[in-house]
Amino acid sequence: MADLVRDYDWSSTPLGPIETWSKELLTIVNLTLASSSPARTMWGPQLILIYNDAYRPIPGPRHPFALGKSAREVYSESWHVVGPLLEQALATGKTVFHEKLLVPLPTENGVRDAYLNYSFNPIFENEAIAGLFGSLHDVTGEVVALRKLAESEARASRILQSIGDAVIVTDEHACITDMNHVAESLTGWTLKDARGELLSAVFRIVDEKLREPVESPADKVRRLGTIVGLANHTILIRKDGTETAIDDSGAPIWDDEGKLTGIILVFRDITERKLAERAMLRERTRAFEALQQAPVFFALLQGPDHVFTMVNPSYLRLVNNRDVLNKPVRVALPEAAGQGYIDILDKVLQGEPFVGNGIRFQVEAAQGLPSDERYLDFVYQPLREVDGSVSGIIVVGNDVTDRQTAEEAMQRLAAIVDSSDDVILSKDLNGIITSWNGAASRLFGYTADEMVGQSILKLIPDDLRAEEKRIIETIRAGQRVEHFETVRLTKDGRLIEVSVTVSPIRGDRGLVIGASKILRDISDRKRIERSLMQAEKIAATGRMAATIAHEINNPLEAVMNLLYLLRSKITDEDGLNYLSTAEDELGRVSHIAKQTLGYYREHTAATLASLSEIAQHAVIIYEPRCSAAGINFSTSLQSSRKAILRRGEMMQVISNLIANSIYATPSGGHLSVSVEDIEEPASGTLLTISDDGEGIAPRDLPRVFEAFFTTRSTVGTGIGLFVAKQFIEGHGGQISITSQRDVESHGTTVRVFVPLHTLYDVPRNA
Repeated sequence: MADLVRDYDWSSTPLGPIETWSKELLTIVNLTLASSSPARTMWGPQLILIYNDAYRPIPGPRHPFALGKSAREVYSESWHVVGPLLEQALATGKTVFHEKLLVPLPTENGVRDAYLNYSFNPIFENEAIAGLFGSLHDVTGEVVALRKLAESEARASRILQSIGDAVIVTDEHACITDMNHVAESLTGWTLKDARGELLSAVFRIVDEKLREPVESPADKVRRLGTIVGLANHTILIRKDGTETAIDDSGAPIWDDEGKLTGIILVFRDITERKLAERAMLRERTRAFEALQQAPVFFALLQGPDHVFTMVNPSYLRLVNNRDVLNKPVRVALPEAAGQGYIDILDKVLQGEPFVGNGIRFQVEAAQGLPSDERYLDFVYQPLREVDGSVSGIIVVGNDVTDRQTAEEAMQRLAAIVDSSDDVILSKDLNGIITSWNGAASRLFGYTADEMVGQSILKLIPDDLRAEEKRIIETIRAGQRVEHFETVRLTKDGRLIEVSVTVSPIRGDRGLVIGASKILRDISDRKRIERSLMQAEKIAATGRMAATIAHEINNPLEAVMNLLYLLRSKITDEDGLNYLSTAEDELGRVSHIAKQTLGYYREHTAATLASLSEIAQHAVIIYEPRCSAAGINFSTSLQSSRKAILRRGEMMQVISNLIANSIYATPSGGHLSVSVEDIEEPASGTLLTISDDGEGIAPRDLPRVFEAFFTTRSTVGTGIGLFVAKQFIEGHGGQISITSQRDVESHGTTVRVFVPLHTLYDVPRNA
């Protein structure tokens, strides 16, 4: 700063050049610059500022601008604080000192509040006050630290007073320095009276049972240098002589150098807890006495070694009447350790209960006898004291060995049932399913989750539900239903033929409580039976066919000869056409007679023929019959293809299908016949015959191609479609039927596909 002062242009200030300064001014400036403490001189009525290096932080960012400027200008933000003091000192010439004066000072980040020790000494020149000299010290850190300390002490006092337990604080000599209101109440001493007293004088304690003084916790802390606690049976004697049961702990207070500076004692009134403990002990004693007579087994284990302190007769029987009292489990029942029970007890002693269901326990028997295998349901319950600590374990349980054996037998039976190929299920007397095995899921398509709890009627077709009522009535009477053959319904809507055996299930009192059902799928057997029956019918029909062919062939040949003779007598062209048609039909009748019911196959060779031409011929024959029945007949014969066909068989197929459509529309309607060439799914010709008749019932539709199946009550042999299917498949073709019986949409459509190259097309295939 000395260089700055020497180089400053003082001629621009009211002080003038340094050469003109008075002796007094030069002396005080030199004193200011030489001072090691923050110092400044303010000269003249303008209070021109001159300061040293130690003072530079005071003007902050205004250094060095502040040098040679008026203090009023430099400290404009704080002039309302220091200005009156400076003006007063300049006017009166009195020395002024202010301690911890709050002064706003400029900084790089704005104005900050600083606490300063401020002094002003007047400087005289020619017996008049010419300026002020003074030093100052920034004590902001000290003020803030003292303030925080005061706040901390106040907060500590508030915390001390807000603690629910009694707290006493002493110095290193065990003399009381502080205590809260709870401590005042329990000891009977006020803080004012107790401060400075030895802890042993205020905090007088004796043993509850022995009535002898107990060592002061402060003395014990000083002796051991650690946190200490009182025994469980400590009595505090108040100043007025009344007694209070307490528990407490004491802890040392160390300074940064590890030196003991005090002791803090925390204690509480446990009178209510003592009363609760006594009440709990009475209740626990009564409960344990009751458990001695209970049918369940019971034991009380105490401490970390799980010592038996109480057992009832049922527990003794469980362990084969061994002497276990006052022994640890590991000693009394060594087999328990090897089976993991000690580990479980250790965890329960940490406060976590354990529940065991059907747990195996191998119990040692008397010497020379094999051990007993028992199964137990039991609970290990932590024994908690009033303060929440766990002091032992309560053991309560049942020997369920008989139940476990029965359950294992039931599990084996359930495994057998579930692996059975037959459906095995059970139901109650309301028909609600209670069990459902794997075979049932495979046959019906329902899982056990879908069916258990559902009515058995879900599996019975609507028209057969009366059967279930009769079955339940039989079961209620205690009787069995054996090998009852019926039909049941699968999840996907299929009807399957089954054989059912139903047996009553009786409860513990012998009353019928439900039914078990064994159900076997006999669909394959029934199909075989029907096939055998059909085979027998076919054999009988074959024998009859031979007789028919023999008996009617001769008359047919005679009629054919007569028609031949008649041809020369008829000259009319229409008559000749009708005569040709009659001859063709009689020829077909002759074939039908020979191959009655389709079992005598046509031996004539297949020839190249058009399905459209064969269909046209059939239409000519049946068109008059349709007109008479009020049936509108339409045709669309678009196919021009020819294939190797047996003409007679194809004619019989088409005639049979048209006749069926006429029969299905007794009140008139519409019948259409179409033939068209197709390429998908294979190259060939498609014949379609449709009507808007009454249609075929959905349950009958899958059976229409079976031999001897018919829906006609008075006419029909059930052979026509059976034979038609044989003929079409003999050509390598396919035949299918769709039908509807809705009120607005009804009728039947038959589609016959004949491949371009039939199975009779041997030369072409070769």
